[in-house]
Amino acid sequence: MSDLRLVEMQNGEVQLTLMGSQRARDVVRRHRLAERLFKDTFSIDDSEAHTQACKFEHIISPELDQRICTFLGHPKTCPHGNPIPPGECCNGKSKG
Repeated sequence: MSDLRLVEMQNGEVQLTLMGSQRARDVVRRHRLAERLFKDTFSIDDSEAHTQACKFEHIISPELDQRICTFLGHPKTCPHGNPIPPGECCNGKSKG
């Protein structure tokens, strides 16, 4: 990960770089949007939604991420109540 400049050593501790933080935020966003999609659209239970989201988060393109978010009405939280980081598509639009 250091070769990709996603982490660096600071005071003897591994820290995410700005790029690493953004990549982590993007993965969290895709995962939580996928959970919301599976739960709300397909009525999949929480455990299965999480399992499927773990797979799906790695194949969602930035364009599809924005489309899923818009389709879902720009949700603020995943089914577990955790915040979904807003995307460029959100622009103040949100659904609880």
